[in-house]
Order: sequence, then C-alpha cells, then structure tokens
Amino acid sequence: SPEGNLRLGVRLPSPEWDPEHAFGTGYGSPRVFKTRKLGVWKFIATTYDSQSGEVVHFSNGEEISRHELLGRQPLKIGKAELGNWGVPFRPDEFRYVVRNLVGRMDTLTLWKTALSPAEIEAIYRQTSP
Repeated sequence: SPEGNLRLGVRLPSPEWDPEHAFGTGYGSPRVFKTRKLGVWKFIATTYDSQSGEVVHFSNGEEISRHELLGRQPLKIGKAELGNWGVPFRPDEFRYVVRNLVGRMDTLTLWKTALSPAEIEAIYRQTSP
C-alpha cells in the first residue's frame, strides 16, 4: 500500500456471482516498508489457509500479522495482479485508481498449500543475502 503495508486483496463471490454483486476484502499488515529502509533487501510472505481460516503476513521470516478469513473458501487465482489492484468495478469504490508497486522483486514463488511459520523462516534463512 502507499503506507508501506502488505495487503492481500480477495474478491469474494456473492451467491449470485457477477461483478455488480461481488465484494472485496483485504488483509493488511502493519507498516513493513519505510522510507529510510528503501533499497534494503527484504523477504516478505503471505499465507492464505482456508483450512485454518487464516491469512498471515511475514517479514524477514517473522510473523507480523494474522487475520481471520472472511469466508473459508479455497483461494482460486484467476485474473490477478501482483503489486497492483487494478481498476475497481465501481468508480467510487476506492479513492485512488492507481495503486501500483514501485520497487523490484527478485524472486516470486507461489505454493499450492500454505507454508508453516517454520517453513517460511527456513526459506528466509536460506535466501537472505
């Protein structure tokens, strides 16, 4: 986000799915990126676990926030954007139309299952410069 938080946005279907009846929710972390730390390598991860009913954000291998899922359906990634929320369905839905990542990603991995905190920490330790 513009404030430096991690955010996982999810569009949830209503019983009669169509764009006019969809609603979105987001799971945000506390501030992770600070102006004074720009240019410093950082490992970030987010897990979405429909079995435990939680979204968890991590920074440098440590948990920074945990959220209860609104609905426990499995996450199905269809049309998606990384680092940008795209244009909302309804023009008044959000204050800002452009919400893009300004930065660089070295590596992106997407897993079929939610990793445990120990697995996230191990990956951080193996990949940190």
